[in-house]
Amino acid sequence: LFRSNHAEVTPGGVKIIFPHRTPICSQCGNCKLQYLFHFRQYFNRIIYIGDGHSDKCPAKYADVVFARSHLAEELAKQGIDFIPFENFEDVMAVLR
Repeated sequence: LFRSNHAEVTPGGVKIIFPHRTPICSQCGNCKLQYLFHFRQYFNRIIYIGDGHSDKCPAKYADVVFARSHLAEELAKQGIDFIPFENFEDVMAVLR
């Protein structure tokens, strides 16, 4: 599943379009929490990997969270468990 925002070049400049914004989240242009809820219907366990602002909401609902950078800082402040990582090799080493 791949979802992204769109950029459109117009005579007045670049226009950013947010086709995946939802009422679930008023903070992000592409609500990743909606994807987590979608996949929760099909899987018993959700493993989430993230590093930024738009990952905060879904990280709270995942069963296992790998976090770095801003996400790791935020989860640590909130006392939410996560597994720190630097790169995908770190993640794969834990999942093996």
